[in-house]
Amino acid sequence: MSKNVFKLQSYLDIYLDTKIDLSGASEVQVLYEKPDGTTGSWRAEVDDTTKVKYEGQEGDIDQSGPWKLQAYALIADRVALGNIVHQTFLVPLPLPE
Repeated sequence: MSKNVFKLQSYLDIYLDTKIDLSGASEVQVLYEKPDGTTGSWRAEVDDTTKVKYEGQEGDIDQSGPWKLQAYALIADRVALGNIVHQTFLVPLPLPE
């Protein structure tokens, strides 16, 4: 991920490299924890065999501050997890109306 990413940014692709062959995964997600402690997940896809890719949507990054992101995949009913990635989303300048 880029160093400078911002709250409210939706033109954003998140790539998490698991170093695990995910080609047989039946389910792929990005797990997240927001700065306020709220947790959730986004459906993602396998990219280049070992990477999890999520294309950001409007409203996803709704808090500035430190987030935790982790790749999750289900392969033959077994859970595969990537490392937890820490990403800070900055406060943008005021957006045009």
